[in-house]
Amino acid sequence: MSQPTPGDSRLTDFLRQYRSSVPTPANDLEDQIMAAAQTQLQAKQQIKQHSKQQFWGRRRRVLLWVPSALVAGVALSWVSYHVLPPSVASRGELSGLETFLENNWNGVLNDDDPNVFASELPVP
Repeated sequence: MSQPTPGDSRLTDFLRQYRSSVPTPANDLEDQIMAAAQTQLQAKQQIKQHSKQQFWGRRRRVLLWVPSALVAGVALSWVSYHVLPPSVASRGELSGLETFLENNWNGVLNDDDPNVFASELPVP
């Protein structure tokens, strides 16, 4: 650290001469601090307890909707199945579907024309 300059020593002497005395602490200062800390701790615990109650209250309301939604979904499925039965395909539709599947299957497995896209290529 550098040595103080003469101006600094004059300032230091001035501050020492006119400094104020430290006030005496109150007799019950420690009790006041402990009471404030206890009050703060109790307030934090109350807030924590209140937030837990709010959390579980909201969660309980949401959890009540889950079984209700499941029951409603099952009931809706059962009613729609019995009210709107699936249609049965006719013999003509089934034979057309069978022909379509056979043609596509054979086209995939037995590629007769390896140059399928040859017509799209430019001729040199």
